[in-house]
Amino acid sequence: MDSITPEQKEAAKAEINQIVEDSKEAIDTATTVDAIQTSVEDGKHAIDNVVTEAKTQDAFAKAQNDAKKALDDKATEAKAAIDAMDSITPEQKEAAKAEINQIVEDSKEAIDTATTVDAIQTIVEDGKKAIDDVVIKTQKDNHKNQVIKDLEDKAEKAKELVDNMNHLTPNQKETAKHSIDQELSNGLQLIEKGNIPNTVIDASGQAIDKIVAEARLQDAKNEASVRLKEVATKAIETIKASDLTQSQKENAIKEVEGILEGGLTAIGSSANLNEVKDNYNIAVKAINEVLKIQKLPETGVGDGIGMYLSGLLMISGLGVLAYSKRKKRESQ
Repeated sequence: MDSITPEQKEAAKAEINQIVEDSKEAIDTATTVDAIQTSVEDGKHAIDNVVTEAKTQDAFAKAQNDAKKALDDKATEAKAAIDAMDSITPEQKEAAKAEINQIVEDSKEAIDTATTVDAIQTIVEDGKKAIDDVVIKTQKDNHKNQVIKDLEDKAEKAKELVDNMNHLTPNQKETAKHSIDQELSNGLQLIEKGNIPNTVIDASGQAIDKIVAEARLQDAKNEASVRLKEVATKAIETIKASDLTQSQKENAIKEVEGILEGGLTAIGSSANLNEVKDNYNIAVKAINEVLKIQKLPETGVGDGIGMYLSGLLMISGLGVLAYSKRKKRESQ
C-alpha cells in the first residue's frame, strides 16, 4: 500500500500483532478443538478487517494525494500561462501567482479534513475553478495593459507625424498634439472605468487619426498658401520689370493680387488634400493667364508643391466652385 503513511502502516501491523497474540492466548486456554477452531476463525476475521480498513485508508489517502497533485499540476500550468503574458507588470504576475498558491494551500487543507471521496472531488473542482478565475482576470489585465500600450504608442506616433509636418506653425503643432494627448487621456480614463478596451481603442484611435488628418490638411494648406504667394510675388516682379505702361502694370498687378486673395481663400476652405492641390493650380493658372495676356513669361504651373496626397477621396468641390464663382463675378 503506497498511499497510507508509515504511521498508519505501523498501527495496522501492530493491531494485527495484537489480534494474533490475543488469539494465541485464547487457543492456549481453549479446552476443546471446536474452541480452538473458533479462536482461529475469529482471529483471521479480525485480521481481514484490519487489512480491509487499511486498504480503505490507502484508497482514500491515494484519492487525497491524487487530488493534491491535480491541484499542483493545475497551478503549475496556470502560473506558466501567467509568466507568458507580455503586457502585465512583474508585480501583477507575482500577485496573481501568490493568489494561486493560496488557493492551492487552502484546497489542500480542505482535502486533509475531508471525510469522503466526493468531498475531495468537490474541493478539487472548486480549486481548479478558482485558479481558472485568477488566470482569466490576469488575461483581462494583460489585454487591458496591451491596449493601453497600443493607444499610447499610437498617440506618440501621431505626435511624431505632426512634428514632422514642416509647414505647420509651432502653435498649430502644439494645438494638434494637445488634442492627441486629450484623446489619449479620455481613452485611458474610459478603460480604467471598465469600458471594453477594444471599443475604446477603436474610438480613441479613430479620433487621433482624425486629428492627424486635419493637421496634414492644414500643413498642405499652409504650404500651398506660401507657394501661391511666391508665384504671385514673382508674377508681380515680372510685371513691374516689363515694358507695360504704368496703368497696364497697375491693372495687371491688381488682377494678380485679386487672384491671390481668392486663391488663398479657396485653399483655406479646401475640404481635403486634392482640393488644396486643385485650388492652388487653378490660382496659378489664372495668374499665368494674366501674364499671357500681357505677353509676359509665365511663372510655371506649380504641380510639384510636395503636398501629402495619399489617395484620399474628394469630399467636395466647394472650395474650387467658390473660387471659380468669385473670379466670374470679378470678370463681369
